[in-house]
Amino acid sequence: MIIIPSGHYYYEITINGELTAVEEAWVRPGSLTARRESAANKAAYEVEAAVDNSGFVYRIQLRYRHGPFARSARYDVIDDVMQGSIRTLSTTSSAQVQLGRFREVDADLTICKTLIVAHLRRREQRQWTGKVALIDSTTLLARAVKQSYAQTDAVGLTWLFEPTMGERETLEFDHSDRLLRARDQRGFEAKLRSADGRSA
Repeated sequence: MIIIPSGHYYYEITINGELTAVEEAWVRPGSLTARRESAANKAAYEVEAAVDNSGFVYRIQLRYRHGPFARSARYDVIDDVMQGSIRTLSTTSSAQVQLGRFREVDADLTICKTLIVAHLRRREQRQWTGKVALIDSTTLLARAVKQSYAQTDAVGLTWLFEPTMGERETLEFDHSDRLLRARDQRGFEAKLRSADGRSA
């Protein structure tokens, strides 16, 4: 089970109007798969996550590839800890991070913001600041960070997201809880171009 609409999501990511990456996500009952590819150097980042009946990630596998260089990682949630390992061509290292009270995981993907806001809606929270396990999309290393979300309209279609102190993104949703656009004041924008093959 997952608490956001199932289907295929296609986002274009731009900086000051210039395409920098495309991001796709496939949401299915019990799983979430995503892929982001850089427009400049074709670096690829792939994620496969298993999701429980409450919509929370309990296992996640990640891969990053840039030319001949590649690394992969796997994390499993055990109680309140997400632990796993990161592999490169020559080394394997262990990694773990303490989860927050609500066990939120952000794999540095647009679809993860959608999932976290869906959890807030389910808990009927218009504002939340808490610990999130953030996974770096290049190093694949997980660390605990504090993030904030706040609903800024009456019906819950617009949210303010603070990934770190001093940084802000505006998140715009449709009535089906799909994230249509994420943007900040520095020119970053992630825009949903299609969902299930239909233009957004």
